[in-house]
Amino acid sequence: MKCLKISLILSLVYGNSLIACDVCGCALNLYNDYSLSLVKGNLIGVQYTYTSYTSHPEDARFTTHESYHAYSLMARWQWTEDIRLDMVLPYRVNAQKTARGQNLSVSGLSDATVSLMYQIFNLPWSRFSHFLLLSTGVKIPIGDYDYKNNDVRNANFQLSSGSWDVPLNVYYGVLFGDLTLMYHMQYMWTAKNKIDYKFGNRWANAIVSTYSTYFNDFDLTYTASVQYLHVLKDRIKGDDVLESGGGQLNAILGVQVYYNHFLLNISYTNPMYQYMSEGFLEQASTLNGSIAYMF
Repeated sequence: MKCLKISLILSLVYGNSLIACDVCGCALNLYNDYSLSLVKGNLIGVQYTYTSYTSHPEDARFTTHESYHAYSLMARWQWTEDIRLDMVLPYRVNAQKTARGQNLSVSGLSDATVSLMYQIFNLPWSRFSHFLLLSTGVKIPIGDYDYKNNDVRNANFQLSSGSWDVPLNVYYGVLFGDLTLMYHMQYMWTAKNKIDYKFGNRWANAIVSTYSTYFNDFDLTYTASVQYLHVLKDRIKGDDVLESGGGQLNAILGVQVYYNHFLLNISYTNPMYQYMSEGFLEQASTLNGSIAYMF
């Protein structure tokens, strides 16, 4: 039961924490760790994410609205009791409406992510128990990237970042009965792409609290999280991009239901504070949902 509980907690964190990393309108240059469980066995599932942005919100002459939909296939191979391999392949639909009423859209495969997670320990500690996990991997540039400096579909609007990026995740949690408190740190190192454009490195810290309960054969887990995200400036040909980078403080609420090998996860992310792209960009709330089958 303790292993199952940890798995439910981590699936909520995995599904929620990185959605908010779309700072600067870049819904593509992110590591989406859609690992959904520590329960032994394999996994396959789908996930849907929706978020939107408004650029130049204080000047209607230049205001642009952008929406991002991501439909992702995800899979996991449980290599050993403590090691697993996770894979995700998103299909994105990006839409943009300019101040002149022009509608633009782009859709197609996005960048795939492959990650390896290692459970360093999961041990009793006085009246508590605690665990420590480390995850890293690579984001592979599969989607199209055709950004040009004078293209209205800017760097953030592409299906791919065009770069090979490396994420690092650290999770430390303490469990006491049905309550859990966990710290999650994520760092994303980004590389240059073929036109010498580099999205800013990202660093996020989150405190996650959860409560688990059981009803007949259903396992229910509720979560409340606070996350702060900091993003460095993008760079093109060695120069900083003014309208990029920033910081964001997010509140995340989620619920997950586990029943008979099926795992359903729904979460809602709301920015409590944000200063992105020198104030030129505002992010709206994010909705995330997934369903997976473990076998």
